[in-house]
Amino acid sequence: YDLYAYATNKYGEITCKTVHFVVDITPPNLTINSPNTGYYQSKTIAIELSSEEGTLIWYRILEIDENNQTYLAGHYRTINDGNYTLIAYSQDVAGNIAVRNVTFVIDTVPPSITIVQPVETISNNSTVTIEILSDDGGEHILYYISPIDSGNSSYNGVISRSLYDGDFIIHVFCSDLAGNSNHTSYNFTCLLYTSDAADELD
Repeated sequence: YDLYAYATNKYGEITCKTVHFVVDITPPNLTINSPNTGYYQSKTIAIELSSEEGTLIWYRILEIDENNQTYLAGHYRTINDGNYTLIAYSQDVAGNIAVRNVTFVIDTVPPSITIVQPVETISNNSTVTIEILSDDGGEHILYYISPIDSGNSSYNGVISRSLYDGDFIIHVFCSDLAGNSNHTSYNFTCLLYTSDAADELD
């Protein structure tokens, strides 16, 4: 806007003054380009914020920063595994402030795998119980039994498999939401006809 002010003296002379001003009550645009909501497999993440030209930008990671951090392009942070919230601020020349936030997870640890069953030796029973546990956020578990399976199968809970006399290896693969993966294997033996079973048949 332009404001014009006029004054007339006793001689009829007119003086004019002009002031230009801007009314701006709209916060600036502010975008958090990185990090995004989700999981990160690396402890080093890029901090990428963007706003309108001429604005001041700062940010804070609540769990580790005591004070706001001035944003500089090409900035990286190295932080430990955990859950975090980043809050970003942008201020324009009129003093309007925009606020954005994002939550993210740093997870660099592979999920654990525990093969609860089968036990090392299975006697007098062709039915084998498969029970697998993952305690560290394992979201996707696959397994196969060598030498009878030609490929992986999804594991969604305790299951039973029918096997024959022989030695087997169960292989288990697990991945979490961050993309960390783990693998373990276990040898076991099926003895469908032991000496005790033969005595019972006699």
